[in-house]
Amino acid sequence: MYIEKIEPVANLRMYSQIGKRVPAYCSALGKSLLSEMKDDELKKLLCEIEFKPFTPKTHSTIDQLIADVDSVRQKRMEP
Repeated sequence: MYIEKIEPVANLRMYSQIGKRVPAYCSALGKSLLSEMKDDELKKLLCEIEFKPFTPKTHSTIDQLIADVDSVRQKRMEP
């Protein structure tokens, strides 16, 4: 759930609404937060989640999500 939003000065904006709930598996912010968890923790947490498509690029399986989260982890480690 988005609890606060600060509008940027630049022209590039992110569409989000305070109070709106977005599944972690289909948002950049959610995947960033999930990247702090280990794969086995993710599987345990999300094993019963139904991956509903919000866009054509929405992950449809936990394995796809874990691969994407792993990419986030690796990018975080880059200098």
